[in-house]
Amino acid sequence: MNEEKFLEYLFKNDVEEKQATEFITRLNDYKEYITKEKYNINSIPEGKIIEYTEYLVKNKQETILEFLRGLIHYANFSKKYEYIVEIIEIAEGYNAMDNLHQRIAEKHGEEIREEVFKGMIIPPLGVHPDKKPQFTKKIMKRMEKKRSKH
Repeated sequence: MNEEKFLEYLFKNDVEEKQATEFITRLNDYKEYITKEKYNINSIPEGKIIEYTEYLVKNKQETILEFLRGLIHYANFSKKYEYIVEIIEIAEGYNAMDNLHQRIAEKHGEEIREEVFKGMIIPPLGVHPDKKPQFTKKIMKRMEKKRSKH
């Protein structure tokens, strides 16, 4: 990664210096992670971005959003648009869970939502999208039970 040219790109796209520095830091952390497997940031195989975000989730890193935002900028800069597809999969799965949480409250009230989600934690940003249908299935079963009682 040519950091100097990437920084120029970020500044041209109105990214503030503090934010740009954060993106570089997160991308360098990722480079270190994939270098162990002999990959580099310009040739990331499919699945390695999700693998890394899951690693961050397991290690309770709070840098997932900044990593993904930085990588989107880098993908546009380096014309690695296939990276964006994987990033979108990660983000869409998270948004769907968050939307489900909000919609149940809007439609049925916060009390019902709290009962339905009791003891469950919404899968955080970075969890593999394939793991989210199980969560959704549990929530839907709980909603069905609630509806059948009323």
